[in-house]
Amino acid sequence: LYGSIGAVLILMLYIWLNANLLLLGFELNASLNQLRKNFDK
Repeated sequence: LYGSIGAVLILMLYIWLNANLLLLGFELNASLNQLRKNFDK
């Protein structure tokens, strides 16, 4: 019982971490794109 609960918690943590890394990459990409647009002007 406790092994399966631990596996579900680790899976949820893994999914949460991947979602946060995806959002961080998107934010970094958007801010770099904005900086590049401001630099070209």
